[in-house]
Amino acid sequence: MRGIAFWFYFTGVIYVIAGMAFGIHLSATHDYTLAPVHAHLNLIGWVTMGLFGLYYHAVPAAADGILAKIHFGVATVGLWLITPGIAFAI
Repeated sequence: MRGIAFWFYFTGVIYVIAGMAFGIHLSATHDYTLAPVHAHLNLIGWVTMGLFGLYYHAVPAAADGILAKIHFGVATVGLWLITPGIAFAI
């Protein structure tokens, strides 16, 4: 796995580690107020980024253009904005 597929999958792994650590923190403190943040960090960060990475790995022609890089940037910034946004909304 190389190129943009690697970066999608790599960031997905980073986000799932952060999501699991946040889930462990929620369980340790017995305060589940921010559970939706944990869920969205895992679902958007791990599942979606991982699926995008697998897609770009399976279809290398789609990963060649500038659109894949824009996709990575928009997906990353979107995750960075939605997780604190959910926390602020709660």
